[in-house]
Amino acid sequence: MYKAFYGLTKDPFPKGVEIKDFFKSKEFTEALNRLEFLKNTKGFGLITGEPTQFLKNLILDDLRIIFNFEMDSKDYAILVLVGQVPFITQLNRQPHEALRQKIVINYNLQGLTKDEVKDYIVFSLKNAGCSEPIFTDDAFKLLFSSTNGFLRKINRLAKMCLIAGASQKLKSINSEIVFRAQSEINITAK
Repeated sequence: MYKAFYGLTKDPFPKGVEIKDFFKSKEFTEALNRLEFLKNTKGFGLITGEPTQFLKNLILDDLRIIFNFEMDSKDYAILVLVGQVPFITQLNRQPHEALRQKIVINYNLQGLTKDEVKDYIVFSLKNAGCSEPIFTDDAFKLLFSSTNGFLRKINRLAKMCLIAGASQKLKSINSEIVFRAQSEINITAK
């Protein structure tokens, strides 16, 4: 319903994104730069952030054993560990000291900035066929403050805003619509 109303050819905020449609934020570029460095030097890398999940303690023990063979003298492989911020707590446990010492890069994704949230939403809508601005500046501000710049939250809230806006036949989505959409997502009383 909202796609037709806003003239979109596809969902602008899907769960899975094709590489050609991926928004290249500053953090994304920084993480890619570190991965490029890791590719050239080999070794272990650690990237953490909010929207992903990671393997159990037993796997960390297995990794330590697998990569223990001659890894102190030469790096034979690249291994990228990706997980949520609490994963760092697991890695900081004493049994994982040897594994932690092998980490060459360590980068934590913080989420998009306020300007990047606006750029991301405009980028996503444009990729979905939207040529007109839909969200107002006050809507972008509330989208940022409601999501802390995390893509999964932005996608969910922006999509709910489009649904709410289309159901009310609004060509422009302002902070009031964002607030209502946020209330609906949070399952709160209106």
